Amino acid sequence: TRKWLDEVPQPDLRVDVFSSQAGLEPFLQRFRLNRLLYALGNQQSVTEILPDSSDADHQEIVELERAVCLIARLWADAWRGQRLDAQALRETALPLLRCFYRDPEQMRSMRRWHIIQGALPELYAKLVSAVAHHGQQAVRQLYALFEHEWDGDETRAYWPVEVQRRILLACYQAGIEHEQITRRLSSLEQTMLAGQDIAGRVQACYSQAEAWTSIGEPERTTQMLGQMLFHSFGVGYRK
Repeated sequence: TRKWLDEVPQPDLRVDVFSSQAGLEPFLQRFRLNRLLYALGNQQSVTEILPDSSDADHQEIVELERAVCLIARLWADAWRGQRLDAQALRETALPLLRCFYRDPEQMRSMRRWHIIQGALPELYAKLVSAVAHHGQQAVRQLYALFEHEWDGDETRAYWPVEVQRRILLACYQAGIEHEQITRRLSSLEQTMLAGQDIAGRVQACYSQAEAWTSIGEPERTTQMLGQMLFHSFGVGYRK
């Protein structure tokens, strides 16, 4: 199997993706291939798999696909029985949490930043799933790392509500206590409508209602659907 897989070429860099709605899907072929390769003993670094691009406009996609490969390696290590200790997990996960911190001016200058933003919710959900294979203690440590970034004065701005929400649902599925997830989901409602137009407020309420449903909170779901209905009656744009 390893010999056959070694002959499978790495996918082309996905610079052909133009819609943020694509999410992580265009990058899953690389994820699956490299998870198998690492599980079978491949030792290539992510920079060997994905060298820096000669085109500066493509470098952000290189960074995203390197992150995909790092998560694939984490998952494969667990398959091979190589469980991470606390220090190794922190050294591996924290750079992944911080690798897409960009200030507003940097974001505006990057042509493909919207592709990164669209992929982040599922990218970090994949990270949670990979770490879950290393045991419950590893999941708790990863959740603590997320919370530290979400609460930090200098880092909270880098975590949009929709990214936090997807991570919370992944953490719930991975075994983080219901009370912790409920508290965090509730806190998202304090800011999730800020700066949104009518369509944005409706979508935010709908996504939040779905999240409450996912963790078995029907009353909170009903409340949020009521808010969604209220906001849908708002005054729209005027020409």
